[in-house]
Amino acid sequence: MAKDSYLEKRQLRVGQLYGLLDMYAQGNDNAIRYIEQNLGSPINCVLSLSHDASARAILAWFEKNNLNALRQWSFVSGKLMQLYHQMKTAEGKALKINAGVYSSELLQPLLSNNNELVDWFTHYDEIYDMKCVEKISTQDFMAYQAVVALKGDWPRLIERCNKVIAKPPPSLGRYNEYHHFWLALAQGDEPRMEQVLHHLANPKVLRTRTREENPISEDLIFTRIIICMKIAWRHGFEIKVDSPYVPMEWMPNEPLEQYDNHYSFLKVPASEIISRPTPQPVYSSASAQIATRDRAVNKSSGLRFWIYFCSMVCFLALILLTRNK
Repeated sequence: MAKDSYLEKRQLRVGQLYGLLDMYAQGNDNAIRYIEQNLGSPINCVLSLSHDASARAILAWFEKNNLNALRQWSFVSGKLMQLYHQMKTAEGKALKINAGVYSSELLQPLLSNNNELVDWFTHYDEIYDMKCVEKISTQDFMAYQAVVALKGDWPRLIERCNKVIAKPPPSLGRYNEYHHFWLALAQGDEPRMEQVLHHLANPKVLRTRTREENPISEDLIFTRIIICMKIAWRHGFEIKVDSPYVPMEWMPNEPLEQYDNHYSFLKVPASEIISRPTPQPVYSSASAQIATRDRAVNKSSGLRFWIYFCSMVCFLALILLTRNK
């Protein structure tokens, strides 16, 4: 019955993703033009294209079982997020990562298996509030655990885990088991790693964590477990979890023979885009529409997708209005 329920939700979500991609497709040409010609809000257009690529990566697997396409589109999404963060840093407005966001930040680079991209996200600390990543009461601390694990800084990870396990903050108690996973990873305790993740992948636990996903991944995968496992596999621990929400085919870390940046503006140095003057305005409300859409990702499960969906309609409509200008 649980498998049947998953397949029903999966079919519904895949259909919704196709609808989302149809909307993206109507605005992608203008989003590319805004980025290349420095119009409107290029930074939000970069973010929009990253979401589009992320959806294409998920559909490549769940519709066509195409692992290479999953890797390739994840690479494009990750490269766009890399540019987004570089643009944010140049503006002096580095994104404040939280325990909900960090999953989607690391998922695409890790799924791409592109070592250069993964290494960039591992060491680009400008994404994080470095004053908060050592404070166990902050979501920044939770987010940065995966980064420390990616770096393979085991003494530091053990110290951080012991500190938060000894005195877990009540407001972040639902994340405490992840610290046990990171501790097991730092200690090389493979059975303990699998034990923690098997518990987290239990359907009863999963039902309490659906709000941690976004409208692209919801009802299809469990992002946090996948990130934990991808990091473990990168360090040589080939742990396994039996869950339809955790495709084991995604775990090996062999890179593609060749990656395609897909967009011409990703084929030039990021400095050429970052150093440009302030963009010329087109419709100032366009960026507000994207912000509305991104906030919708954090809403409750049933309503969250439709808020996201409708806000995207508004955003893309604004872009289409400028198509002939």
